[in-house]
Amino acid sequence: MNILAWNVQGVGSTDFRRIFRDMVNLHNPTDIILTETHLSGARAEAVIPTLGFESFVRVHSMGFTGGIWLLWHPQSIHVAPIGSTIQEFHCIIKRRTVGGSINQKVTKNHEFFIMQYQEVVKTYVESS
Repeated sequence: MNILAWNVQGVGSTDFRRIFRDMVNLHNPTDIILTETHLSGARAEAVIPTLGFESFVRVHSMGFTGGIWLLWHPQSIHVAPIGSTIQEFHCIIKRRTVGGSINQKVTKNHEFFIMQYQEVVKTYVESS
């Protein structure tokens, strides 16, 4: 399994789509996690199909902050979402066999996956 995780800081630009295609061609991932997409609703629904992955789940952004998208090819893996919050996503990922069926050997062919993204919190330490 080859996972590409990327803090994109916005998916709305044409530069993003070009760079995204380059990254996919270079790394050939089975699934991709995009954080800080800054896009949700109808605009996200318009962008996601242009990225070349048949399946996806997403955690909606809050205005122009946040957002997590998980994209994958269903012929390579099966993703079973478990839950999510505004900053995290939980799922079970099962690899598919050559014929495309889900491999039932759970001990070797599934992963419990957690994607968590938190904003950077600046703290200041006073020195004496």
